[in-house]
Amino acid sequence: SISYYVETKTPGKTHAESDGKIYAKVFSARNKLGEIKSADIGRLDNASKDDFQKGNIDSFTLSGTDVGIIECVEIRTTQSDAWLVDYLAISSQTHPYAQHFYNTASSFISTDSSEGKSKLKLCIQGYETYYITTKTSTKDDSGSNHSLLKIKIEGSHATTTTGYFDNVNRDDFERGTEETFVFRDLKNVDGVKCITMTVEGDDMLRLDWVKVESTTQPTKKFYNKNNTKLSSDSSEGSKKLRLCS
Repeated sequence: SISYYVETKTPGKTHAESDGKIYAKVFSARNKLGEIKSADIGRLDNASKDDFQKGNIDSFTLSGTDVGIIECVEIRTTQSDAWLVDYLAISSQTHPYAQHFYNTASSFISTDSSEGKSKLKLCIQGYETYYITTKTSTKDDSGSNHSLLKIKIEGSHATTTTGYFDNVNRDDFERGTEETFVFRDLKNVDGVKCITMTVEGDDMLRLDWVKVESTTQPTKKFYNKNNTKLSSDSSEGSKKLRLCS
C-alpha cells in the first residue's frame, strides 16, 4: 500500500460542521481495458483535534492500494451528524500533484436521509486553473461576510462550476475591495462566454465586476451593469445572477 494525502475544506455555512465519522474511497480513470481501480483509504480522522469544523481546512494521511491517477473520490458517513464539504484535494506517494474535487451541488452527507445522503461521489472536472477576481461595490450594504458565492462558468459547449469563494482566515467581500480566488482542476470551457453567480447565506452582496482568468483561455471581465444585489433572501436581492460578455 501507499500513502494518500487528503485535504478537506468545510465551508463557513451554518450547520456545515460535523463530529461524524467520515471514510474515503478513491477511484482511478478507466484504463484501456475498461477497468476502474478503487481503494478504500480509511477514516478521515486526526485523533488530537476536532476535524470538520466550520471554515476550516483539515489534512489527513491515509493508506491504501495504489490506483494511479485519481479521477473520483467517494466519501461516506456512518452517523447522522451531517457534514458539508466544499472540496477535497487528494495526492499520493506516486502522484504528488493534488487533484481537486468540488462539491458543486452543496450536498450534505448524513445517514439521516432528511439531512443528506450517506455517500457522496465527486469526480474531477478537468485540469484548468481559474483565477477569479471580484470587485465589491462601494455602495452601502454591498459588503458581506456571510455570503457563500459559487460561479458556474459557461463556454460555447461546456460548463464548469467552482467551489465556494472563501479565502481562509480573511473577511471576503468587504466593501470596495478586490479579491482573487483560485480554483484548480476545473474544466476548460473553450472560451468563457457567461458566468452564473449563485449565493447562499443570510447576507446581501453587490459586486461591480468579476474577472475570469485561467491557464489557457482569454481573460474575460463581466460587469454588473444593473447593480443587481445578490441574496438568498428574495426580499433583498436575487439568489442568481447571470452575466455575459
